[in-house]
Amino acid sequence: MARLSLIVLMGVVAVASASQPWLGSWTTTDKAPENWDQVVTALSLPAAYGGNPKSTLSITREGETYTNKLEVPSNNFSSTYSFKIGEEGTKVEPKFENTEIKYTFTEEGEKLLVTVKIPARGKEVTEVYEVTGDELVKTYKIDGIVAKRYLKRQAV
Repeated sequence: MARLSLIVLMGVVAVASASQPWLGSWTTTDKAPENWDQVVTALSLPAAYGGNPKSTLSITREGETYTNKLEVPSNNFSSTYSFKIGEEGTKVEPKFENTEIKYTFTEEGEKLLVTVKIPARGKEVTEVYEVTGDELVKTYKIDGIVAKRYLKRQAV
């Protein structure tokens, strides 16, 4: 009976992962981002955050709680968001002058969507995480700008 329970549990985990293909670890590709520097400017971020610096993104799940961790070593930048689908979270981002950020992660089919509100700057950014094969495309929308960044799945 224990073996059957384990098999059933493993099947459920596999189904959950299949419907959330954005889970896992990702690294930026050499493919040039589209309009990324315009997003950096729209958010009043330092120019060093532009271009295509090598970064890693890890999205994990434990029960109902997800963790989204972004690291950009060349900028000495690391940011972690813990979230539950559909619930608004709040975070103070030290690298951005201790600005308060409000965020809500939702799902649409196999896509992960994020709405980020930055009240102090009067800005709202939407991000869409969409996987095709081993490529994750992050699409950003802010102030009429549409930008894309490309990542590839890291080997397990």
